[in-house]
Amino acid sequence: MFKYFAKGLIILAGAGVVWFMTGDENLFVRTIAVSAGIPLFLAGILTGALVSGDRHRANFHTESKRDRAFKNSLTLKLVVISSPSAVMFVIMLVDYWMTS
Repeated sequence: MFKYFAKGLIILAGAGVVWFMTGDENLFVRTIAVSAGIPLFLAGILTGALVSGDRHRANFHTESKRDRAFKNSLTLKLVVISSPSAVMFVIMLVDYWMTS
């Protein structure tokens, strides 16, 4: 899992480099919001969190254990990749609230 966390840190570092080069804090915040939001949205789709209970139950009973294990593994990887950006986004959001 550390390699996926490292990938998330690389994405965050890339956003930091863009912020350093441009000096645009808004661009940095938008970049980390997108880099945290897209993997979390995909994880929500994979887990079935964005469908109704009946649909989730039907999907659960029609998929194999191997497919379910693959989806759960991919979901965990996506959450780990998005975690550094999500934490930084929350920090930036709290900083904004504290200064305004």
